[in-house]
Amino acid sequence: MKRCQSIFLRRSLVTKSLTGSNNNSTSAAQRMANHFHCHQTTSYAVQMQNIQYYNFSTKTKPEEAQQESEVQATIDIDIETKSQSAQSPSILTSLPTSYTPGQAWSALQIHLAGKQKIRLEDLKDLCRSARSSTPKDAKIIRTAMLDLKRCNDFRMSVDCAQLALDGMIRSLTKGDEEETDASFLIQAGVFAGEAFVNPSTGLYVAAEARVVHDAILATLLSGVESLESVDDDDDDDDDDEEGVTPLASAANVAKGVIDTLLLRASNPTKDMKKRKKRKYLKYLRDSSGPTPDMIDVAVKICLKHDDEEEGIGLARGILEAYAERAYLGTALEGTVGLVKDLEEKLAAAAAQEAAEVEEDDDGETEEEEK
Repeated sequence: MKRCQSIFLRRSLVTKSLTGSNNNSTSAAQRMANHFHCHQTTSYAVQMQNIQYYNFSTKTKPEEAQQESEVQATIDIDIETKSQSAQSPSILTSLPTSYTPGQAWSALQIHLAGKQKIRLEDLKDLCRSARSSTPKDAKIIRTAMLDLKRCNDFRMSVDCAQLALDGMIRSLTKGDEEETDASFLIQAGVFAGEAFVNPSTGLYVAAEARVVHDAILATLLSGVESLESVDDDDDDDDDDEEGVTPLASAANVAKGVIDTLLLRASNPTKDMKKRKKRKYLKYLRDSSGPTPDMIDVAVKICLKHDDEEEGIGLARGILEAYAERAYLGTALEGTVGLVKDLEEKLAAAAAQEAAEVEEDDDGETEEEEK
């Protein structure tokens, strides 16, 4: 009814403005504009009243906030469920429950052949499946790390590096209930140490210093301390293909591990070019350096070298390199004293040997004169 009246009024105003005099045309147009403005204002007020009416709620603000949080939690759960359902299962789920590292690596190579990314959890599961007294498993773990970093742009994490080192040591030694021979302990420490030093595995930028100490240096020290003295013939049998004894290998690996830790803790990117620096920082996960306790263990391993002079030289090199980086700490007094005592002992033995040689020469001269 009101709408009909407004329409009739507008028509009458338009008719009067067209038929009326020129003096009344301006006032008629003004009245029509005012009517339109009032009509729009009234309709807008009615719309706002309807909105306020339909949005009226009898709940308090805490109840409304709780309801909104519950709705948001439901939405988050739905999104998470959809994302989990969309993610394809791991290929290792197709293997038996007690699969070996070899079986796991064979399955993962299928993804490598298809140029698909390997999950970090898959490599962790491969390292966890390493069996004790099975050297083949350690070689598979090392091969997997080399191939993944080279072909799959794989980035090692801190916990994955720990599992890899623990898996290699476990596969090269016996279980906790059985005692491992000293030679096998040295072999395990040397193998894991060489894998850590090798930049192609990615361990040197991901493994924590604490893990390196427990897995590599502690194993080497336990092996060299329990290694029994053997005859010269047995020493020749224990040499490797290059003629290096187990004690010499242990000392060289310990020196290499400490040098690697010192290098990564001393900001090596300052001497790198931009591209090499970006690549290094992309893989870097841990940059912790050696502690004084680690320096003490490494020095003790070096001093067990077959050649005392070479062992002292390696130990002295470790102490000097650590002293140049005072921000990492200071070597223990017992460690420095141990090297000094052995140097003095070696110097005294050399002096005594020189004196004996001189006496022998004097005796031979006197006999010739007679």
